Amino acid sequence: MRFPSVDIFSISNHKSLPLSKGSLNVIQESDGVLLTSALALSGVDTETLQRFPPFYCVGKKSAEMVRALGGRVAYEGTGSAQGLLRALIKEEKISQKFVHLCGTSSGDDWYIKIRENSGSITPILTYKAFYKNKVSLSEQKRIETANVLVFLSQAALEKTQAMCLKYNVDTSNKSIVCLSRDIALKGKGWKSVSWADRPQKESLIKAVELAVEY
Repeated sequence: MRFPSVDIFSISNHKSLPLSKGSLNVIQESDGVLLTSALALSGVDTETLQRFPPFYCVGKKSAEMVRALGGRVAYEGTGSAQGLLRALIKEEKISQKFVHLCGTSSGDDWYIKIRENSGSITPILTYKAFYKNKVSLSEQKRIETANVLVFLSQAALEKTQAMCLKYNVDTSNKSIVCLSRDIALKGKGWKSVSWADRPQKESLIKAVELAVEY
């Protein structure tokens, strides 16, 4: 099928944060490093990363970056944080001591699940995300004229919803497609909300096709 025109713009940027000596000690004393975004490694050099414990990666992209920097990958997931949690449970590693390299500390269900099973998880900030608090008139028009919006992260969805509310953009006539079900559950006030069967490019394209047909 032929897609209608596609318009892409970013509502965020990021800045790498240096790892303190204390953070490095916490990482090296852990049993494993949870990695849910390749961005979390943007400021980590090869020599430092090679001293880290094995990585449990949320998906292919993050695992490829770890390997490229000479790190050890204990697990490569399919792109879902919940899938990573299920793998830890299945491999009976959930009671171990983990660190999570991330952009923002999280109180997600999988954090709670690890702690409930006698494990520990320490979030370590390695980058800071900056989100737009306002959009230009042209960007507002681009959102207003869109029929389908695609979101790859929960933060992007929530920020866009807040901006639509701020600028009185009607979202009831727009559909959204999300990279995963976890992201889609945060969608509110849209005509329809759908997500990719698997958090991968091919599945996302298929979900967009279905949304366009709808």
